[in-house]
Amino acid sequence: MLIYRKTQAVLIGCLTALVLFSCSGTGGAADSAGATYIMGGGGTSSANTGSGGISAIDILNRSNADDMEAVVAILSQTGGSSGSGGGVNYELSSTIVLNSDDIGLPADGRVILTISGDGMDDIELTVRPDADGTVSFEIPAIQTGTTVTVSMEVQDADGDTVCIGSVTQTLEGEESQFDIKLTRCLPFSKLGPYLASLEGNDAETSYKLPRITGMTPEDITSDALWNIIRECGKFIDLSETTLPEGITSLNMAFKDCNTLTAAPQIPAGVVDMTNCFVGCSCLLSAPDIPDGVTNMTGCFDGCTSLTAAPVIPSSVTSLNSCFQSCVSLPSAPVIPASVTDLSYCFYGCTGMYGNLVIKASITDSAWFTSVCNSSYISDVYVPDAPTRDAFIESNSHLSSSTHIGTP
Repeated sequence: MLIYRKTQAVLIGCLTALVLFSCSGTGGAADSAGATYIMGGGGTSSANTGSGGISAIDILNRSNADDMEAVVAILSQTGGSSGSGGGVNYELSSTIVLNSDDIGLPADGRVILTISGDGMDDIELTVRPDADGTVSFEIPAIQTGTTVTVSMEVQDADGDTVCIGSVTQTLEGEESQFDIKLTRCLPFSKLGPYLASLEGNDAETSYKLPRITGMTPEDITSDALWNIIRECGKFIDLSETTLPEGITSLNMAFKDCNTLTAAPQIPAGVVDMTNCFVGCSCLLSAPDIPDGVTNMTGCFDGCTSLTAAPVIPSSVTSLNSCFQSCVSLPSAPVIPASVTDLSYCFYGCTGMYGNLVIKASITDSAWFTSVCNSSYISDVYVPDAPTRDAFIESNSHLSSSTHIGTP
């Protein structure tokens, strides 16, 4: 475990930060007016004294780890008597060191440190070091026994978030150590320049991007994200990113993004995913489909590299052509009872084998047109005889050895 002390620190080579908390007051009850504490930004790294602005691309390119190592924060009591509630008062005097090896926190960057807990007002400290590397704050004391959450957000010179992390635990004894794991973020405003800075690659060496932050629904509906992906020419994995809340339609949102190898996560509230990933020929993994989605017509049509289908939620009504021509798809998801249109859903999925389970009662054969043409499907299970008859009428091309019936 990394241990940090006020006068010395053992620092690691990837992105780290050091936050030291110690009691510097005179004891007694917590001073409601607060006291002034100093937070130094200089640390032990000469990089911290620079005047230029740190950028998202600097952090992303200079750090090799997917996640940063621990941020260690120590809240410690160095003297004084108990507060009015019977606990020791913990007060703040700290130094922040941001990756002492090669990335400092220059004057144009900043760290936002938030301390929150039950029975106390949130404390938010914004560190933007002056030329001498110090910033002063007035904060109240925190008593021992309080369960607190210490959160850290690192911003670059443009105010974009590039790293986040937090941890929750209870202050106990003379010293409490907090280990915070910082996770990289990629601001949407830096996405294009960052992708341009990467070397060319292929699907097997796809870049797994950090979580993209700062996206708005308009960035999706206006095709801003689509244009960046299409123009960069790099194979990318967006599985760490969740699309912004407030989107209801992803109609053709990633159409023909043939360098996308893993999809972003879909937020609650999305209803329409018509042709969302159509033509994404290198897409290997699909996102979870949230409850509430109703239309998945053509959603994964032409995703020829897709190797697993997502669970279809019970809100979906249309799966028309949803997995059409997904030649690498080995098996079908269970079709929920809510589905009313299954036409061409698995047509062209020539490598699909095993069972096809349909829980939907569909009696009109028009909604069962050419559901599947794989010769490896052994059994098709439907809920009732009318559904079985409608399925057989529209899928006579299936192998004569395929059993179609009720479970």
